[in-house]
Amino acid sequence: MLEVQSQDLLRRPLAQIEPANALDLVALHELPEAPRTLKSALVAFVQRVSGEIADIPGGRPWLDFLEEFAAFGGGQVPETFRGWIARESERGTERAPERTHAVLTSWSADEPIPFALGAAHTKVVTVHHPPPANSSSSPRERVPRAERAAPTPRLKAVSSADTERRQWITDLVLERVAEAPEAGLSEPVLLAGVKYRAKELFPTMVPADVLSVLRELKTAGRIRGSAGRWASIRRW
Repeated sequence: MLEVQSQDLLRRPLAQIEPANALDLVALHELPEAPRTLKSALVAFVQRVSGEIADIPGGRPWLDFLEEFAAFGGGQVPETFRGWIARESERGTERAPERTHAVLTSWSADEPIPFALGAAHTKVVTVHHPPPANSSSSPRERVPRAERAAPTPRLKAVSSADTERRQWITDLVLERVAEAPEAGLSEPVLLAGVKYRAKELFPTMVPADVLSVLRELKTAGRIRGSAGRWASIRRW
């Protein structure tokens, strides 16, 4: 079961994984007894996340990311993850070194607790899939194709809260891509930045909400998306 649960998470960018699960996966990577079936996926995951953290823009996006993990005690933070944050603390003022070093110091008070294999200790989120539709009806119970009525289109009601959230995402995305370097922002970094800024205002926001806005802005010609990167239209 651990392999099934982990494989799904290992394919996701960091922005789409709960922080506690991300730390667990890094700790599992450090464990010599980790399942062989996960070894290569864990290596790829750790390498990818290391790059995603390095790509997080400085300033507020970095602080938002850091604070989300600063809430964990040192025992929950693996050495590999501490190393990434220590690396980032040396990159200058864009990484708020004073705050970053303070977080590292708070973690150093406790040794990392090794990942505990076993159902009783595994905290990786289980992904539930809906059961398949029942297709066991007998032929006489089925309505002939010609007699089936055309389905009535359902109009999705859009609440004022949905509209407000979508406008907030739109404004933030345009702000982020306008401030981005010439090459734009990678999609995982952009998703991470929006998620961290939204955690207080819109805690139920999911990556699909942001991706929907990105596609809409691209269709409208307000931003450009190419090879997993997004940038202001004037930068391309």
